[in-house]
Amino acid sequence: MGREVRLEFKAGKSYLKDKKITSDKEKGRVILFKESDDPEHLVHVGWTRRDSDTVADEDHLYVFRGECEFKLVGRSRVFMLKVKATGEKTFYWMQDPDSSGDEQICILVNDIIGAPPNAPLVPAAAQCAPESHRHDGGEQREMQSGGGGGEGGSGGA
Repeated sequence: MGREVRLEFKAGKSYLKDKKITSDKEKGRVILFKESDDPEHLVHVGWTRRDSDTVADEDHLYVFRGECEFKLVGRSRVFMLKVKATGEKTFYWMQDPDSSGDEQICILVNDIIGAPPNAPLVPAAAQCAPESHRHDGGEQREMQSGGGGGEGGSGGA
């Protein structure tokens, strides 16, 4: 079974607890990939440490195209992967020192996971606009009303 990487970028894990996002300092990367025997509409989203190619079960999501969205959280460099049907949220923070590529990564992620299975890939720039959240700076970010909803970060299959 072969893995076809669609997109890979430097990112750490973040967690939502008590309306605050806390970012893990461990260096990592997010990988969007397909296995050779996957149906066309299935995409894997995984997080792994940068010195490893292994995605742990708790950091592995199976995403059906059109069922998720990837959004920037406020003016921070934290992004949220949200399952539309359940509201489940997983958070990642960008670790590349140069933030100029963050919006493009967001667009690419949404092109890969956000488009309906038979739709052409059209940039989803609107989904990369900041949410109505703010951050406190440092490693913790506080979400304003409407940004809650359980802990994120582990989602998996």
